[in-house]
Amino acid sequence: MNRLRARRLRVLALASICGLAVGAVVVALLLNRPAVFAAQNSLIARPAAATADNPDAAGQFGEVVALGLPALPDLAVSSTILEAAARAVPDGPPADELASQVEMTLVPGAGVAKLTVRASDPDQAGRLATALVGALVATDFLQPAARLEVLDPEPQVVRVDTSIPTVGGIGLVTAVVVGAAAYAALRRIRPPGTDVHEVHTAMSRAGRPTVAILDGKDPALVDRLCALQRAGGLPLRIITIGPGQTDKSDALRAAVSGRGVQLSGMPNSATNSAPTSVVAVFDARSTRPDELTAVAAALPERSKMLAVVLT
Repeated sequence: MNRLRARRLRVLALASICGLAVGAVVVALLLNRPAVFAAQNSLIARPAAATADNPDAAGQFGEVVALGLPALPDLAVSSTILEAAARAVPDGPPADELASQVEMTLVPGAGVAKLTVRASDPDQAGRLATALVGALVATDFLQPAARLEVLDPEPQVVRVDTSIPTVGGIGLVTAVVVGAAAYAALRRIRPPGTDVHEVHTAMSRAGRPTVAILDGKDPALVDRLCALQRAGGLPLRIITIGPGQTDKSDALRAAVSGRGVQLSGMPNSATNSAPTSVVAVFDARSTRPDELTAVAAALPERSKMLAVVLT
């Protein structure tokens, strides 16, 4: 496994840990939220009995329901109804807080309205629903042609907060998204790479301890290579060690050639038997020092390892 692959595995491991940690926090927060229960009950509009004052009550029923029932959602959250429910359930929330917990929906064409009230306690939610529908029936706002009746004798109470499977799904999605973002961010951070000491150690293992180590970003790099080659007196051969270094090596060859430096005719052959001064362009970010040792050890004895350029 080369250095680049090992780094990728480390980045993947760190990103996975970040994703799992954030996902676990999200799951813990969701599971620790207070429980929420919803109590549901329904009201139905029925025709009022005909009286001497209103003998045509049945004939007016449809028109009254069609015009009056749409006002029921607003009536359900009116201060009069909410205060009546708050008085009926003393341990419940006050009227102004109760308004945000009440919802009334109409069933089109059926003369039915469904009331839902939410609370953190199932018993309280059920008592609030009973009090609210009772207060709405007591208004008699559809009289004299119609009346409201409670459809269910007891409200249906269900838990409506996030279920455990849903919480697990949210945590998993969060972990994947955070892990992917962390991986992308960590990939942009360059690793420290092989340092000068490691290069000296690698060259010593290859039996070539005396070598210049140059920075590939040094503006005077070409001048230094030219001076080293003239001091050595042998043709210069520039080789690459590590992926993606060919363009940099070609650029260096062109630059030193333009300064009149004699170049070897076989720049990429480490086993060329002709004596040369060798310059290795070494990718310190993604290549192991062992690879530098192997290349330097394979050079002919008559060749001199002139310099290592770290990129």
